[in-house]
Amino acid sequence: MTDDLARRLLAAFVLELDDGVPRLERAALALEAGAGPAERADLLDEALRTLHTLKGAARSASVGEVEAACHALEEVLARARAGEGVPGLVERLLTGVDALRAAAAHLAGRPVAPEPLGVAASAPGGEHVAAPAEPPADLQEGSVRVPTARVDRLLALAGELLVARTGLDARWGELDDLRAGFAGLAAQAPAALRERLRALERDAERLAAGVRAGQAALQGAAGALEDGLEELRMLPFEELSAGLERTALEAARDAGKRVDLSLRGAGAQIDRAVLHALQGPLRHLVRNAVDHGLEAPARRQALGKPERGRVVVEAAVRGAHVDVVVTDDGAGVDLEAVRARARALGLEPPAGDGQEAALLGLLFRPGFSTAPSVTGLSGRGVGLDVVAREVSSIHGRVALRHDPGQGVRVTISAPLTLATLRVVLVTAAGQTFALPETVVERLVRLAPGDLRPVGGGLMATVGGEALDVLSLARVLDLPDAPTARPGERRPAALVGAGDRRALVLVDAVEGEQEAVVKGLGRRVRRLRHVVGVTLLADGRLVPILGGAGLGERLRAPAGRAPAPLAAAPRRPRVVLAEDSLTTRTLEESILVAAGYEVLAAPDGEEAWRLLQERGADALVADVQMPRLDGLALTRRVRASRRLRDLPVVLVTGLAADDDRLRGLEAGASAYVVKSAFDQRELLTTLERLTGGPA
Repeated sequence: MTDDLARRLLAAFVLELDDGVPRLERAALALEAGAGPAERADLLDEALRTLHTLKGAARSASVGEVEAACHALEEVLARARAGEGVPGLVERLLTGVDALRAAAAHLAGRPVAPEPLGVAASAPGGEHVAAPAEPPADLQEGSVRVPTARVDRLLALAGELLVARTGLDARWGELDDLRAGFAGLAAQAPAALRERLRALERDAERLAAGVRAGQAALQGAAGALEDGLEELRMLPFEELSAGLERTALEAARDAGKRVDLSLRGAGAQIDRAVLHALQGPLRHLVRNAVDHGLEAPARRQALGKPERGRVVVEAAVRGAHVDVVVTDDGAGVDLEAVRARARALGLEPPAGDGQEAALLGLLFRPGFSTAPSVTGLSGRGVGLDVVAREVSSIHGRVALRHDPGQGVRVTISAPLTLATLRVVLVTAAGQTFALPETVVERLVRLAPGDLRPVGGGLMATVGGEALDVLSLARVLDLPDAPTARPGERRPAALVGAGDRRALVLVDAVEGEQEAVVKGLGRRVRRLRHVVGVTLLADGRLVPILGGAGLGERLRAPAGRAPAPLAAAPRRPRVVLAEDSLTTRTLEESILVAAGYEVLAAPDGEEAWRLLQERGADALVADVQMPRLDGLALTRRVRASRRLRDLPVVLVTGLAADDDRLRGLEAGASAYVVKSAFDQRELLTTLERLTGGPA
């Protein structure tokens, strides 16, 4: 066999693995769901056929290790198909699925942790199959697969063509003006010049016709190119189905519940980057639905509900964005538990009109959890705020509704693709900004009489809902100089970022258009509200606003606290950076019990991001951490004009005098040694540096 043929066979085998492994996983999950005898036999037959095909393909591609793994799994399933009892059948099949998926990634040269490669399926006797050999370095070059980054670059170039096409519109208008000018001159010119001017008019007409034809050809080619490249980036929503089913299955096992998960809209085509970004939030929502939403089987039977709970994940493409809805048929949100948790955190629960919506909004606050105890599924204060933040990062928004006793409905709206966005162009403080269409629910005009003062800020009612009214200029820390005359209605956008919604006043709305998104680059990554820029046809470079930073400003407008929390006592905010989960949990519980608001981070880079986006009254950090250690983080804080006066407490196991000296030289305000750790020392130090909780 030639080297070229071997490479082509291996590339084809990788594609077969990528196709067959999801089928095996779906069969395993269906078996776990409790299929009847006939369906169980069909599922086992399907899995055996898939394994037999993969085993033959592995033999052809000379990948003996995978061939042996498939054979081992085949024997296990054949015993089950023959009616023999096979303990842990589904677990063994899922373990084999994970190993085969890792083998596919390994053979394709994709990054993969090495451990799963050594645990491909266990044979009946218990022996393990070795990992596949290293793939040829040029395997991907012989494959039809193209790295996503290359497609992105081509898509960006196609977007530039569309921008150039838009620019031609203005040039074509200039040619029309030129032709009209020649016609006007010819009518007034002496006879000797008239014919010459008319000839120039005809030349201008031919040139304009040529430009129109070229523009039409460019428009067609650029549009087709962009559509084709976008299709390369698209994946069906069902790519997430197996992962969500496994999440539901594992969550139900841990919680002692039974659940059926349904996926609808599986064929909806979504940009792979958006699909990847939705994976984490959707898994969290599914776990949340099982753990918090669904009742225990006995309770469901007492309520007249089916013993098995139901969770539905549905995707629907609506124009240039996709809506993904997660619903369950559980108990709904316990509003009294939300009120009690708010009081425990020192917050005044909202009251009056709209209190239910405001209470549900509390669920998206960082660290807010109604779980009565810490489990593997919940209770650590890592809740819906993570979902809202991750959805905001792709210019999306989240909404939550509940029906007491009937369940919860969470809707995520996100753009179909991140390479190009439909944007609304607005002006504020004399500058133009782009708001992604997915975060702009509607445009309104507000009269002075529509605004009413509440809690030190302004509110207005739109569609029966009372909303905060903010100035875009103030949100961006720009001078607010509205152009509206006294008594005149001022334009505003109803903006939703993450879980937050507000009316944002602007000076003017320029219109809507398709925008090619360009990254900011490393040097300007610190702009909290700006997620990219786009180039307009007239040459202007316009910032695109969005992301978690904008959502936070909608949550806490400059100059006042959110209305529902206006009466809450002051809680100093502490960013806690500690890579050990155990230590981080201990220190966080101490600080929260003492009355501090805590933003926890597993490393220095994440802590720096929290400081940039959320601000803090103090930083408590370990010294030895991944990505960015405590000393480097402290030096970065001291170099920041905005954060240089922030109190920094280093809590570390490094007790030597030299270590303490290095910490103080880096700019630490205090140095606490873990070996002699006393929570009173930490709290006393923080109280001295921040004044302590009110």
